[in-house]
Amino acid sequence: MLLVLGAGESGLGAALLAKAKGYNVFVSDKNTINYYYKKQLLAYNIPFEENKNSLTYIQNATEIIKSPGIAESNPTILFAKKRKIPIIDEIEFAFRHTKAMLIAVTGSNGKSTTVHLLHYLLNKLGKKSVLVGNVGNSFAKQLFKDPHYDYFIIELSSFQLEYIHKFKPHIATVLNISPDHLDRYQNDMVKYIHAKMSILKNMCAKNYFVFHKKEKYINKFLGHNKISTQIIKLQSTKKFLLYCEVEKKYITIKKNSIKLPGIHNYYNILIALKIVNLLNFSLSHIQKYLSTFYGLPHRLEWVGKLKNINIYNDAKATNIDAVFHAFMCFNQSIIWIAGGIDKGNNYMPLKKEVGKKVKALICLGKDNKNLIQNFQEYIPQIFQTTSMQRACKIAFSLAQNDDIILLSPACSSLDLYKNFEEKGDFFKKNILFFFKKNTNFSK
Repeated sequence: MLLVLGAGESGLGAALLAKAKGYNVFVSDKNTINYYYKKQLLAYNIPFEENKNSLTYIQNATEIIKSPGIAESNPTILFAKKRKIPIIDEIEFAFRHTKAMLIAVTGSNGKSTTVHLLHYLLNKLGKKSVLVGNVGNSFAKQLFKDPHYDYFIIELSSFQLEYIHKFKPHIATVLNISPDHLDRYQNDMVKYIHAKMSILKNMCAKNYFVFHKKEKYINKFLGHNKISTQIIKLQSTKKFLLYCEVEKKYITIKKNSIKLPGIHNYYNILIALKIVNLLNFSLSHIQKYLSTFYGLPHRLEWVGKLKNINIYNDAKATNIDAVFHAFMCFNQSIIWIAGGIDKGNNYMPLKKEVGKKVKALICLGKDNKNLIQNFQEYIPQIFQTTSMQRACKIAFSLAQNDDIILLSPACSSLDLYKNFEEKGDFFKKNILFFFKKNTNFSK
């Protein structure tokens, strides 16, 4: 019996694909299963249980597909390991059932923007591509629905890479590595790095690994581990040159064609362009499409302007490195809205920029102790609230000419919201309410 642990997007996708491929599959979730997912399990006659993980099913399993939200320290996983039951991720299971071209993207920050840019460029070039993985669409479910694509672009979190065994993308990138999810990895940065870099474990000489030369953790890992795949190091220059495999020459990427703010996005764009170029497309032909790609909601999304006060929604910035990159985009004074569930954050890398730029911190969360302790010496005004409306009202009252109002949480949003998207949407709705009272507001 194939046991699927967890009945979310990943687990449901694995169950549907397994059923279609003739497996004897059973789904177990220790929580109540979402109505939408339960309806599909019933429609396809897939047996399941909810609000428990029965030992009987675990003992009878010949293999377990683990949903990414289930940590290695979970008692059910520990029990299965003790009984030597094979455990895999949904990504690994899906890989067994496709021969399509796979492009895999991981990293601490910038994954979603990069995969969407890849998808956008490939579709502009007339290729049929689809986004799967951490972007919200199960890889296995997509194979179940329609496996006929030129390219599968897979966004991968470290959680989804923990139990891969044979998964091998044709082209992979690790955009960057910075401290994140250390609560999952027992505050061990090495474990987190190895989870990210496991994307390389099965890649061979026919495959490509693309990354930016400045990434110290990646360079250190590559220096201590034997890697079989072709490694392409990219280096940014003032002219943003990129070597074109098709034209056998360097191409200058024009900055004025890039609509995404921040130097970190230049790095992500270079990697995306190089990956598409490795698929035998000309860079000089590709880069004309950059001027029509405006990025994604909740990633340094410009919300609007009143006089010279600009508002940015960076709700996706749930770790320190992402917030740091946001600060580096601005020279003006910042009213910073942050907070949520602290993920074992080390705030030290932010303190210099905070001291120079942040005039006020509005802590939006149930427990703001760590934020306050770290920044009370650096920021003249600190406020606390659990209400987005209140946070936006405070920000509006403090904002002066040339200020930036920035939602960039540095923490998980799950204490008050179901995800970062909901948090970002609430921010936009509430901040616009105050600003639209002023007829000078523009968007």
